Amino acid sequence: MQKKKRHRSPEGADSEGSETGRQSSLDFDGAPSAPPPPRRLGETSGFSAAYVDRDPDVAADPAPTSGSNPDDTLTPATLNKAQIQAALKQRGASANPGGGGDTLKMPAIKKSDVRPKADWGPMKGATPENWEGARERQGIPRAVKTRVARLPRRSPRSRFGFFSWVFGFWGLLFRMLLLTVLVLGLTAGIGYEAIRMYISTEQVVVPNVRGMKAENALEILSAKKLNLIRDRAEPTTLVAPGEIIEQKPQPGDTTKEGATVRVVISSGKANFMVPDVINETRENALNKIKGAGLQEGNITYIENASVAKDIVINQNPEPNKGLEAAAPVNLLVSSGPKGTSFLMPELTGKTVAEAKAALAKVGITDIEVNPADAAGQVTGQEPLVGKQVLQTQKVVIHAGK
Repeated sequence: MQKKKRHRSPEGADSEGSETGRQSSLDFDGAPSAPPPPRRLGETSGFSAAYVDRDPDVAADPAPTSGSNPDDTLTPATLNKAQIQAALKQRGASANPGGGGDTLKMPAIKKSDVRPKADWGPMKGATPENWEGARERQGIPRAVKTRVARLPRRSPRSRFGFFSWVFGFWGLLFRMLLLTVLVLGLTAGIGYEAIRMYISTEQVVVPNVRGMKAENALEILSAKKLNLIRDRAEPTTLVAPGEIIEQKPQPGDTTKEGATVRVVISSGKANFMVPDVINETRENALNKIKGAGLQEGNITYIENASVAKDIVINQNPEPNKGLEAAAPVNLLVSSGPKGTSFLMPELTGKTVAEAKAALAKVGITDIEVNPADAAGQVTGQEPLVGKQVLQTQKVVIHAGK
């Protein structure tokens, strides 16, 4: 193939060198080819070279020389500036002795000698079908998966080693012990101060505020450095409404300054008044309770050498207590001196004579039949079956005629 001859044009080499689509050639001899002139690359003492950049995708490469492999031989028209410079440096360029020192003999450049130009932008013309080919043409490296080994975490150690651990342990123990001592000391100090203040508080005698209005009672108690609290209100006919019925501590008791006196205030007339049946016989006590419109409650017997048999020792509710509604009154009755006790037998279903005989066997002689002229079968008994009964205790039999 006849090589194209082109003169070097110094004044036009750089002016139009940025344009693409121009075909490059080398100056050997002959007249310059048609414009545009090529871009000047540089000069040497014996020869010069000129070329133009060319985009390989714009036009086809020139036909290769005879006997050459088009896939193996590259021409300046298919190379860019950096590739030409690298190829010339690697293979070397020699002057043509017959050319008069103004021409360059360029060796054949193979594709294996040229490193592809890397394009780090988006791959040109890449499609899912030619993805790998586009990657190879543009020199984009493949991503390589790497695994970073995780280093084991090492706990910080002091350079003193075992001694550091020992002193750290004893230091922690010492701090805990010190904190415990401080807490105990603070608690002991507070307790000591409270006890000292309680002991050093003066004793006062509780005044009597019964029958007073709450306002007057508060003035008297405040003068003694005592407090007043209203416990509850109860109906009564003995004390006017708004006046104090009871107080606790009782009048004359000794207490510390700052103590509290709890009082019960009258709410007015009571619907029911509990009678006082203490030291009354059992029969009289029950009659008074029923006469006050109240109910008979539980009767409990207790041995007492100082109180005669069948005498009421105590009662609940307490005497002279006002009630808004009827309620049972419980009695504690003396059974006399200590004697032999036994469990109350079953008397229901027996005749009155048979029941008296069963009680006589265990030593009970105080027997009451209700009604007194009843002689039929027993329908009820007091105390009930299984209750603890003394020989001196009275037994009531309820029977029919």
